[in-house]
Amino acid sequence: MLERANIRKVGKRVNEEKFTATKQLLLMMILTIVTQVVMLLKVSIVASSFGTSIEMDAFNFANNIGNFIYSFIGAGVTTVLIPNLVNKEKNNSINIFISILYSSAFIVLVVVHIFRRYIVAGLSNGSDEFILITCNIMFITLITQYINSFTGATNAIFQCSGKFNFPKFITLSTTIFLVLLLIFTPNLTVYKYVYFILITTVVNVAFQIYLAIKGGYSFKFSIDFKDIEFRKMMKVFAPTVLSTGLYQVSLLTDSIISSNLGQGEISKLSYSNTIMTLINTVILSNIMTYFYPKIAKDINKEDGQKKLFDLGIYIVGIMVLMVVGFITVGRDAIVVLYERGNFTSSVTSTVYMCTLIYVLGLPINAFRDLIYRYFYAKGDTLTPFRNSLLISFLNIVISIILARFIGIYGIVLGTLITSYMSLGIILFKFSRKFGFNYNKKLFVIRNTMICGIALITLVGVFVIRGVFSDLGSLMNLILYGVCTILIYTCGILFLSKFNREQ
Repeated sequence: MLERANIRKVGKRVNEEKFTATKQLLLMMILTIVTQVVMLLKVSIVASSFGTSIEMDAFNFANNIGNFIYSFIGAGVTTVLIPNLVNKEKNNSINIFISILYSSAFIVLVVVHIFRRYIVAGLSNGSDEFILITCNIMFITLITQYINSFTGATNAIFQCSGKFNFPKFITLSTTIFLVLLLIFTPNLTVYKYVYFILITTVVNVAFQIYLAIKGGYSFKFSIDFKDIEFRKMMKVFAPTVLSTGLYQVSLLTDSIISSNLGQGEISKLSYSNTIMTLINTVILSNIMTYFYPKIAKDINKEDGQKKLFDLGIYIVGIMVLMVVGFITVGRDAIVVLYERGNFTSSVTSTVYMCTLIYVLGLPINAFRDLIYRYFYAKGDTLTPFRNSLLISFLNIVISIILARFIGIYGIVLGTLITSYMSLGIILFKFSRKFGFNYNKKLFVIRNTMICGIALITLVGVFVIRGVFSDLGSLMNLILYGVCTILIYTCGILFLSKFNREQ
């Protein structure tokens, strides 16, 4: 009797943990979706005010340089800190790691600011006005990106304590604040815009740091290059940063190439990337945030690879829905979000085509990132780095060549081609290093069936669109978007039932 009672208690505790985890993930998704909706409202206001003007080109160019320098720090810091924060004995080494990293990052900020005119003139083929505006706002964008990079550390702290949604709620609040500033500011200029972003970023990071400290985290500035644990962290951090940094090199290269294609091309590419960021942030980022600690925990278990590839099929299924949805209602979404004021119909067409090409790589990129996480959890950051190094080089070369023939579409097509190459190469290396302990035939069949469901969904939605004709962009987005989700979801549920019966 006692044994049965204990079994029931354990079962009850497991069910409670699953319920709590489900609520956390659901709340995370809701907060992220609402935040991205507010972000889209912000982008819509900016698109209406600036369109593809020289001011918007200058802002995007300056912002991309800041992203190139600092955005990779966040991912690298999170990857390193999560496995180390659980060990209280490493607190001093963590303080050393954070102190040295962000001190170095600030020195880079100062150097780039001093030489900003030479950097902008050397990397772009813009007019004197473009160079002047870019240089005038670059210091603010650099400061903003530097401050925002601190969220890499705070996110790691919150994730390890199970408080996934603290930073999500703060980001939502400050994004709403930013939108209100934009709405109630008459005669919005690019200079006011960058200062508003700086203000809201400072508020965001300040609240996150306050809550991290209040939650028990203690930081003390310390520098000791001889600390053994610090050196171990840097050995893991360096390849991770370089790997992510190489991706930023590709993005910066795309910006440089587009700046030489004429006025407005940088902005068109930026609007496409905004939509991609929305999809990645709402779906992929949340999934990775939630499951990466679990992957790291279960990495050495016998069924570690099974869980990895089961999750991979799950993520691919979600990303394929994003692809199908964008094909069916993507243009309508862009019209609703952007097409007003200085954002014309011709700009909509270009942004839609660029984004469509990007979107076709979503399932591939998502699965590749999951495989990368497996390498990281195994303590191997060098293999993903080498893969990223090769792919970044190929991406730059292919994009430059294609851009000469098909302009801005060549840039995004080069990214798509190298995404598929990247996954193929990393899977080959994965198989050689860890083996492939998963049913390959079943893996191929399941993904093929997902693609089949996607094709059926596309045919079904376009047949329905042919019956009802054009209802206006907003109604098209709602009606055909819902149809896409319903048809695809029914197909996936049928597939899941089929898989359970096998």
